[in-house]
Amino acid sequence: MRRSVADPTVYATAARALLAGSMEVEPGLVVADSDEHLFGTLDPLGPPREYAAAVRGARDALNVLRTSNRL
Repeated sequence: MRRSVADPTVYATAARALLAGSMEVEPGLVVADSDEHLFGTLDPLGPPREYAAAVRGARDALNVLRTSNRL
């Protein structure tokens, strides 16, 4: 939260990252849709598995952006 107040560009940066890094593993399936794919990606990087919730939240935010007629 402090970072987003100190640097409001984090929102646009996050949006660009979501759009560029959807991590589609096959048509219609992204890494965050499958525990197998998600943990296979996260586990080698080392964050706690609880971070999966944040990844799924980012996936959901990307879906909102994709289905919005305001882009």
